[in-house]
Amino acid sequence: MDQNMNITSEYECKISVTDIAIFQICILIAVEVNRHSLKGQEKLINKIRVWEFMKELNIYIVKEDLSKVTEILRNFNVSGMSFDEVQGAGRMKRREIRERDGWSVKTVTPDYESRTRVVTVVPDTLAEEIIDDVVNSIGSQNEPRGVIIVKDVSNVYEIGTKQSGDTILTHDHHIA
Repeated sequence: MDQNMNITSEYECKISVTDIAIFQICILIAVEVNRHSLKGQEKLINKIRVWEFMKELNIYIVKEDLSKVTEILRNFNVSGMSFDEVQGAGRMKRREIRERDGWSVKTVTPDYESRTRVVTVVPDTLAEEIIDDVVNSIGSQNEPRGVIIVKDVSNVYEIGTKQSGDTILTHDHHIA
């Protein structure tokens, strides 16, 4: 380590509680940075904060599967979701459609397909179970029906009640 490096004694590590390996690495780095002082190490380790991330799920499906996805989310008491119709292209085979061109009819393959996007934020502890249910309930290996994109979310805020965090993401939370 460069002796001329300016080192502050506060470090912040944003990690998922399910990812213990990264947390251990973060502690090792913090200890290495402050290794010349045992008292400093204890102080530094106490300042490392861990957040429990939530997951934003962007679920792209064919319109016919919306009720299945909604039912799965309700089974996990997910309190909020939105959906909209989108156009896009991916690995799924595009369907040929017949178009009228004056007096004739021709078959064309559109560049984009209609899909339904379901967006929700769920507690990190439920994300994998929800994803497994969706993946195992819709389509088959020979028939892809969509895709799920997962993003880390550091916090959510409920407007009006001023509550925040993953407790507001399920119907189990109560408004005071």
